Amino acid sequence: MQTASFQSHIVYTRDVAYDTKVKYDEDKSSSYKKVTTKGVNGEEEVTLRTTFVDGVQTDAVQTDAKTIKEAIDEVVVKGKAEETS
Repeated sequence: MQTASFQSHIVYTRDVAYDTKVKYDEDKSSSYKKVTTKGVNGEEEVTLRTTFVDGVQTDAVQTDAKTIKEAIDEVVVKGKAEETS
């Protein structure tokens, strides 16, 4: 019995999650929290080489990834000063 196999390349874009960085302010109370830079997801273009045998995908390997838009990290400032009563 003869099997039919072929390879294909699939290109798609996916989101790249931003990181959150925390900075501490010694002059603010410990309950203080403020986002100083809003995080923005990035985007990348991914290429997969896929193999099909008899119409069924049997393998997929990422062959390339290109950054389209860099993610922007979120920056949060938190207070660190002890509260006094």
